[in-house]
Amino acid sequence: MAVREFLGRSGLLLLSGEEGKGAWHGALQAQRRHWTTWLLHNYLFIRLHLLRPDALLKALLPVARFLMTRSALNWTILFALFGSVMVVRQWDVFISSAPEFVTAEGALLYGAAIIVAKILHELGHGLVAAKHGLRVPSMGIALMVLWPVLYTDTSEAWKLTNRRARLEIGGAGMAAELMLAAFALNLWLLMPPGQLRGAVFALAAVTWIATLAVNLNPFMRFDGYYLLSDALGIENLQDRSFALARWQLRRVLFGLNEPCPEVLPDRTRNFLIFYAWGTWLYRLILFIGIAVLVYYMVFKALGIFLMAAEVIFFIMLPIWREFRRWWERRNLFRLNLNLVVTVLIFGGLCVLVAVPWNTTIQAPALLLARQTQAIYPPFESRLNELTVSVGDRVAPGMPIVSLSAPDLVFRKVQAERQTETLQLQIQRERTQNELRERGGVLREKLAKALTERDGQNRELSRLKIVSSVNGVVADVGDGMEKGRWVGKNDRLVTIIADGPALIEAYLGASDINRVVIGAKGKFYIEADTGKPAPVTVTAIDTTATSRFDRLELSSEHGGEIEVRTGSTGGLTPDTPVYRMTLKIDRADGAPKQIQRGWVVLDGPAVPLIERAWRSVAAVLIRESGF
Repeated sequence: MAVREFLGRSGLLLLSGEEGKGAWHGALQAQRRHWTTWLLHNYLFIRLHLLRPDALLKALLPVARFLMTRSALNWTILFALFGSVMVVRQWDVFISSAPEFVTAEGALLYGAAIIVAKILHELGHGLVAAKHGLRVPSMGIALMVLWPVLYTDTSEAWKLTNRRARLEIGGAGMAAELMLAAFALNLWLLMPPGQLRGAVFALAAVTWIATLAVNLNPFMRFDGYYLLSDALGIENLQDRSFALARWQLRRVLFGLNEPCPEVLPDRTRNFLIFYAWGTWLYRLILFIGIAVLVYYMVFKALGIFLMAAEVIFFIMLPIWREFRRWWERRNLFRLNLNLVVTVLIFGGLCVLVAVPWNTTIQAPALLLARQTQAIYPPFESRLNELTVSVGDRVAPGMPIVSLSAPDLVFRKVQAERQTETLQLQIQRERTQNELRERGGVLREKLAKALTERDGQNRELSRLKIVSSVNGVVADVGDGMEKGRWVGKNDRLVTIIADGPALIEAYLGASDINRVVIGAKGKFYIEADTGKPAPVTVTAIDTTATSRFDRLELSSEHGGEIEVRTGSTGGLTPDTPVYRMTLKIDRADGAPKQIQRGWVVLDGPAVPLIERAWRSVAAVLIRESGF
């Protein structure tokens, strides 16, 4: 009865009369799904059938048979070796061909080259399948996360009992692209520089690498999966390996003595279990990446829905089904060493995440002077004299830098000459009627000239820069020599003011509520094995830092805070961080340069699960705005 039920469920029984009608009707109803359910399960991979290629493949097969022979293989290897040797001799020229398809026209040619390569890839599968007498029902485009890829339906290869024939069909697409790459390599040697040569370069050096990287992946059902399945002689590779891995997992965790799903040599069984775990890990990373991708691809409301559907259906639901199977087998559990170890490990993890034990708070920090003076040129000018060097002490009013601006001096001289001319004309207006009539205009011009002259004098006075603090010269800009032209963004000198040092640290969102003003801690200088400095929190910002100016702590400069470049060009933290200032509880002078380190503070014990929830909640709140 069990065999008969299996045959009926699989559609392998010839049923007639009312029994047959009812069976087929039930099977048809079971296959029907609402369009929303279909879309939810298939929006990541949609097939669009374009043509039935059987007639075309049979027409092309006589022409393509030579390409499937050993002679064609030998010629391809010969062309590949010859082209490789010639390209190595002019490797620099070969690599420099890449930018030739960066332009709009080059990008179009590159796209056309990829399309040609992929069409040949699919024709390779179809032609070899036709060679072995199989029917190829369709070719078309599949949308994978809305990205178009060509496909060829060679599912009838299961009819072949010869594994070598199935391997030939599975590897034919990649073989076709490698053959194309070998001939493109030699064609590149003959072509003059230009965008078309860049497209040929793409065929010779880019497309075949990409197709091998994607199609040889055995964890997704591409060519590599079927090649591995045929090479091992194991049909339904993933389903069978998953069953073995679940059996092994239940055996290790609970000591369940269930029969193995199938009898295989130990080496084959261990390989399949390893393959199953690799596939699960790959799918976990892939589905999380796809979930994030679809979230950012569409508007936020739809992105949230699709991301939730992706996580629930492809990650959470399989895990829940396995937990449910464990619960269904609870009556089979017997006290054994595996079960005891599993319970102890699970209990330990619960204690680790639920019991408050972590009392320390660590935050990246900088040690710097409470006041610094960074000296920059007021405008583009020429360096005349730099009167200080690193380590010199300075006082308020002490000259630091002398600059000159010849164009500004020229404009000042012009303003002075114009002023003198206008003043002379006004003095003569009593004796000359023409000047008397223009007296008002002359006085207006004189006032404007005097204003311009005074402005030029004020600008020139800014070229002599003096210190505004008591302190020590900590740094001098690179290459600051007499006669060099400097701009407004060229730092000339940095002066560290006398006085106590200041520590600036940045807290994450999960720790902001655990720190209060007056909290005690220690500051550790990076790469310094000396005694840490005792510190006290003096201020905490109530809002997250929107623009991050401390480059020393950013990930782009080796720091711990992950940042990205904002729309205005400044750095923005990837996750919310809050600025905190601290004072050193000992008589340390101001540091001569900024020093990177971290602050460790004492705080209330908080369970890991609460900290994780705070981080998740911060992300949800940040992304909740529409």
